[in-house]
Amino acid sequence: MPGWALNSAVDHLLKNEFDLLRKDGKRHALMKRYGINAVPFKHQDLPEWRDDYYKYKGICTLHQPTNLEICGIIDDIWVNPNNQLYIVDYKATSTSKEISLDDEYKQGYKR
Repeated sequence: MPGWALNSAVDHLLKNEFDLLRKDGKRHALMKRYGINAVPFKHQDLPEWRDDYYKYKGICTLHQPTNLEICGIIDDIWVNPNNQLYIVDYKATSTSKEISLDDEYKQGYKR
């Protein structure tokens, strides 16, 4: 498996960039370019959900009808004008090949 230095750097830089936009409620240029009608979501618990403090806590939610609890650490959350939330997971890849979810190391992303 490739090292995590690139992944960690991309996560850190993107979180910082989106945090600047989050303060003003503005869309990122890439959101505009790709037609994503959303802005970075503001919430006081976001640093905990993203594990900015390295406590490995993240966030959990319980789906009452199935009693299924889902927990994890997120990279970001965006919100659209209808107040629908998008859970965001940044991915970093360095390759000269076309990016595809069929690549050997991308199988885990499909889950």
